[in-house]
Amino acid sequence: MRSTQLLSLCLCIPLFTIGCSDGSDRVNSCEGLSTKSGSYPGLKIFSGGMERSYLLYVPAIDTPPRPLPLVFNFHGRGGTGEAQEFLSEFAALADVHKFIVVSPDGIGNTWNAGDCCGIAVEAAIDDVGFTEDLIEKVSSEYCVDLNRVYSTGLSNGGYMSYRLACEMADRFAAIAPVAARNRTLSCAPSRPVPMIAIHGTEDIIVDYSLAVASVDAWIAYNQCSVEPQVVYQQGDVECVSYDQCAQGATTEFCTVDGGGHNWPGSFDLFEADPETFYWAGKNTRDIDASAEIWRFFVKHPRR
Repeated sequence: MRSTQLLSLCLCIPLFTIGCSDGSDRVNSCEGLSTKSGSYPGLKIFSGGMERSYLLYVPAIDTPPRPLPLVFNFHGRGGTGEAQEFLSEFAALADVHKFIVVSPDGIGNTWNAGDCCGIAVEAAIDDVGFTEDLIEKVSSEYCVDLNRVYSTGLSNGGYMSYRLACEMADRFAAIAPVAARNRTLSCAPSRPVPMIAIHGTEDIIVDYSLAVASVDAWIAYNQCSVEPQVVYQQGDVECVSYDQCAQGATTEFCTVDGGGHNWPGSFDLFEADPETFYWAGKNTRDIDASAEIWRFFVKHPRR
């Protein structure tokens, strides 16, 4: 599973890559909904006039069942839902903290995140609609807390998370782009959306300065005031938080000094195969991106 060959097939990013109701009236009853747990790869849904696929991970469900948070986990350009789950290891966290993870597959292994990327943009794929359809499908099958729907992703998947917050702020409680920037063509969130972003200073795919500009813009969207506070500092990682924001929409930014284009704390692609994964660069062990993202998510239900 962890072989370089499999990772190459699943994750290789081309050299030219730069990178129902709304739930407010849901009664906390899970009656009649599935209690099956496990990993379900290759699931299908018809969306936007085509068949789409996704991986669903459901932890062991308590008795009696209760509404569970739902986390979208978007792969980078050239990746797959299964590869993104492998990198992020959200399933292990889901088992402990009890949340559902959906890791979708993009058309041509890309997402239409605005002005990027690849086939998804060229064919004008409606990935926002696809996401909406997935929320409806998963919540019709499992007991989902629709006030705790979140999005994260790597690179192009992080771009997608930004777009969802720009265009579906009424559905997403918070987002967590990793090694990404906002490439939405017109961003006007209908409400402030909490965000944690994680980025390396030596990312050769998405320049650090572009990530900073996206975070600065989000600070403005969320109407944050006062200077940020350092909330995490270890080794080559520092996280700062703007916590005086409209509607409690905290905005955090974690910088990995010397970090590359990767998921911090995950399987080290560059170390496994420097020639193939030269673009991934240094991967720190001074922060576990997935654990930090979940820590942030759990504090920010949709208000």
